[in-house]
Amino acid sequence: MQDQTDIAARHDTRSAVDRLLRENSRLRADCEAAQAEARQTEQTLASLRGLVRSALIELDERARANAEATVTLADVRAQVVFGLSELVAFAGETLAGNLEQEIAFADPDLANWVKTGVDDARVKMIVGVRGANKTGVLRAVRSWLQTRGIEEARLVDIDFEDVRFRRFETMEDVLDLLRRLPPCDRPRFLFLDEIGRIGGHVELLRQLSESRAWNVWAASSTAYAVSDDHPFVPYVWMSVYRAKPKRGMVRPRQVLERIWCQIFLRDVVSGVKHPDIQAKAALAEYFSDHLGEIKTLREVAAELNVCGRKISPNSIRTYRMALMAAYLIEVSEVYDTFERSVVRNQGGRVFWTDLELRNCRFGAALEYESERTALNELYLTLRQTYDKVYTPRGSDADFLTLECDGSPRFWYAPLKDARAQAFFRQGGGGGYLCKTEEKAIEIGYYKAA
Repeated sequence: MQDQTDIAARHDTRSAVDRLLRENSRLRADCEAAQAEARQTEQTLASLRGLVRSALIELDERARANAEATVTLADVRAQVVFGLSELVAFAGETLAGNLEQEIAFADPDLANWVKTGVDDARVKMIVGVRGANKTGVLRAVRSWLQTRGIEEARLVDIDFEDVRFRRFETMEDVLDLLRRLPPCDRPRFLFLDEIGRIGGHVELLRQLSESRAWNVWAASSTAYAVSDDHPFVPYVWMSVYRAKPKRGMVRPRQVLERIWCQIFLRDVVSGVKHPDIQAKAALAEYFSDHLGEIKTLREVAAELNVCGRKISPNSIRTYRMALMAAYLIEVSEVYDTFERSVVRNQGGRVFWTDLELRNCRFGAALEYESERTALNELYLTLRQTYDKVYTPRGSDADFLTLECDGSPRFWYAPLKDARAQAFFRQGGGGGYLCKTEEKAIEIGYYKAA
């Protein structure tokens, strides 16, 4: 009897020890998991600190290089929204939404476009090069609508580059999803990000614009979302806002490299059966090296070499159109003031919509880099006001714009070096004649015709 009692006691003890060992193993595993999570969090924080630190260092370097440059908290906040998506996600939806809305609505033109678009039956389309904060604008509009009392059930978001919607290929996939939504007795607000990835997206947007059940806001990084051919004139049932990268902002190199890869893989070559990626990349590099120079298609074809092979002028035109459709570059055509028309066989000058992206990818040109940058900056400044910025034929001016009454206005970049003036201006220099008639703007001057 005593032996049985001892056996039972030993069994109970062994069972208790086993339970304690199992509990200890579970606790150890939980502790290791918690430590691993803490290490991961610390690594994430360290990575984010490194990104922010590198951004601040670059901002400080720019401020030191240019005494007129200033580094403000607003620049850093804009840096977070535009470039550091990981930091925005880590900050939480509330803070991220507030930052995006604050930065987006700081532009009065955009704020006015958004507020008038609420009652506009047309599709509201935001276009621009990647990195121009189009997604941030959509989120800002959504947050703004919520502050106006719009219920969450009336806000529908579809990001076609999100893993949940990448399988969507045609407009029918989108319409099927919308049909499965619960009924709503009031119009819904539909946000479609990167709509250009969907086959038949133009017809999809047209149908939605005709429906009173939807107030549509969309964004695209390709011009083919608003038109099927150059000069990319938007459809009449579409209201378009052109988003542009914030000038003067410094983004970390890894962010710019990611943007460049997305532009080429998703916007420039996407949807093409046999894309000549090497030729398009070489052409982009050529336009970087020859920034601000007047070039015809034949001249580009004669000078461009792609891995030992030549490209025809017609192919150059096609590839240049692909870069333009991705909002990567723009062309300033040559304009004859006497004929009052564009001179088609005189070529044009290519300018970059995002100079920081260009500088990160290709670096400075071998000569006249400061003059090329000045020309590009003046061009972008003029494009904020004018739909077209031309290069005047046979003039000492750098650019020409047309006023509402058709009268021309000549603009001059600060090219103080005589050799640079002779190199970039068709008139061979000058540029500062009749200074009493000139009016200074940010980085240029104009003189009435």
